[in-house]
Amino acid sequence: MSIGDDELSASGDAGDVFVVNLTAAGVPLWSRRFGSPEGDAAIAVKSEPSGNPLLVGTA
Repeated sequence: MSIGDDELSASGDAGDVFVVNLTAAGVPLWSRRFGSPEGDAAIAVKSEPSGNPLLVGTA
């Protein structure tokens, strides 16, 4: 998957988590993939007051 200049790929056949930070206009600022060979899932995503994302999930 391509998001902006980043190329993200899954780590295996199980689910991974992809996080993207976009501007208000929808322009990608950065993206990250989190995952392992096992199934992974995001449970909740929030933004702290400084704007940094907090991600909670399972592996």
